[in-house]
Amino acid sequence: MANTFRGGFRFMGNLYGAAQAQVRAYPATSGRNATGGHIYIGDVVTINTSGFVEPMATGGTALGVVVGIEQLDAVPGVDTRPSGPFNPTDLNLSGRFLGPSDYGFVYVIPAMGNVFEVCNAASSTTLAMVQDTCSIVAQAVTGTAWPGTTEHTDAVAARYATDMQINTGVTTNADVRIVALGTATENDYANANTSVIIEFANPQFQA
Repeated sequence: MANTFRGGFRFMGNLYGAAQAQVRAYPATSGRNATGGHIYIGDVVTINTSGFVEPMATGGTALGVVVGIEQLDAVPGVDTRPSGPFNPTDLNLSGRFLGPSDYGFVYVIPAMGNVFEVCNAASSTTLAMVQDTCSIVAQAVTGTAWPGTTEHTDAVAARYATDMQINTGVTTNADVRIVALGTATENDYANANTSVIIEFANPQFQA
């Protein structure tokens, strides 16, 4: 497995002292790229020019991190209101992921004002250091597609072999900034699956 957390990015704290993070619901429609178009809990997402949520590729602006999914049977309209990240009439539609052809609401903790824990990618051999900036990658078993150099796999069974991570060895895009170090095997922060705390360098809708 690529990420020992099996969860991509995880909320760690609010920079303004709030006890809990604010969670907002955003609509997602179908038609996302079949390769990399799945949205999972722990993913970083952005809002596209049509006003819908999609996975953020490296170099983009981060809306925030997904903490819940509400799947619907039709595209959310202007009068559609989110009811929560589970469907009491069909538990098969509850809270797992949105595929490229799925509709629904995505529940997001905003990137701005919050910090998150994430793993360093298995391919990284560069020491993680506070204040370093680096790129987001989607670590996967196989594939060369979105984003960056690895594919965010579409197979549900392979969810546990692919997660959004960072790679301290890739600084092409300053997607995140390391603000604290988490855990590391033998305190070696160049190891794969090192835990670090980050803030997003380019939040969407920042002033």
